Amino acid sequence: RTFPLITAVIKNASVAVQQIFFSSGNDQLKTSHAPDPHLATYLYLEDTPEEYRAAWDISEVLLAALAAEVKSSGAEFAVFYNGSMIATYPEAWRAYTDLYPQLQNESWAFDRVEELLSEVVSGQNIPFLSLQSIFLQHRDHTKDWLFIPEDGHWSRTGHGVVAESLFNWLKSKNLPCR
Repeated sequence: RTFPLITAVIKNASVAVQQIFFSSGNDQLKTSHAPDPHLATYLYLEDTPEEYRAAWDISEVLLAALAAEVKSSGAEFAVFYNGSMIATYPEAWRAYTDLYPQLQNESWAFDRVEELLSEVVSGQNIPFLSLQSIFLQHRDHTKDWLFIPEDGHWSRTGHGVVAESLFNWLKSKNLPCR
């Protein structure tokens, strides 16, 4: 079974930077981008638009239903938020807003998605791990980027941080981690 609304709403905005390409070696920005910013970008608006608030409400109901179904089958249910490159690296956000200058006139809150998702799952007593917080902690302690600049996916270093963090978190919650 799929839950496209959950996917659409909880999905992070890192896909929004998939059209940004950094050339190797000199970090000179090259662009090949869509005419409009990715819709997921607007999840980070400081003032959440009404249609996004409605989507969060629906997602809350769907998460509750999914959690109940998973638990009724005898399994454990937990949620983790995978963070985004633009919320981790200010220079990635600057490059993105250079491509889409209309975004520069808005107020942004890069902890907004994490905050809203945390509220939803804590209200339902669902275990929650935010990788965004972990990425922010690790960002300043490694020279390697945690994301691939060309597409916003986790880099090798990012995958290592995620694997270790997720394993440790699952163990701390007494959740299966084989």
